[in-house]
Amino acid sequence: QDTNWQAQCAFSIGWKVDCRSFSGYTDEDIHSMKSVLKKYDLIRSCQGVVLAVNARLVAMNPQPFVSIMKEMPELQILIWTGTGEPQISKRKIMSIKTYFESEGFIDRIGFDCKIAPSFLSGVFYDTAVDTVGIFWKIKKIILRNVNSLRNSLKN
Repeated sequence: QDTNWQAQCAFSIGWKVDCRSFSGYTDEDIHSMKSVLKKYDLIRSCQGVVLAVNARLVAMNPQPFVSIMKEMPELQILIWTGTGEPQISKRKIMSIKTYFESEGFIDRIGFDCKIAPSFLSGVFYDTAVDTVGIFWKIKKIILRNVNSLRNSLKN
């Protein structure tokens, strides 16, 4: 009986994200993920590794994934929309596909996305997420400033 449990497992790992974010994944995010994969030797010691990433964040900036895809040719990426997240436009999905196709990685990319059925509904949902993101960011800034002010008044 094989006692090496990792050899029998496949791993799906990713980041905790918010689709309302103003920035996509960064080079620092990818560097951190590479460190985790290397620390636990996941690429060589298991049946496969899939990076699970949010479609809207990838659409903002897919470029950081090029380095990890080149460095770890066994790695796959699953691009998803989260539970409760609005549908994403076909335009954004096509942009992601086109990018990874041009980099030669499209055969290692999978999709699990709720895609808007029409151009107009795609524009509506993408705009709605962006608009909510603006208010979410403003709220975070205000709360940070209020908390900072409270702390300075206590001292």
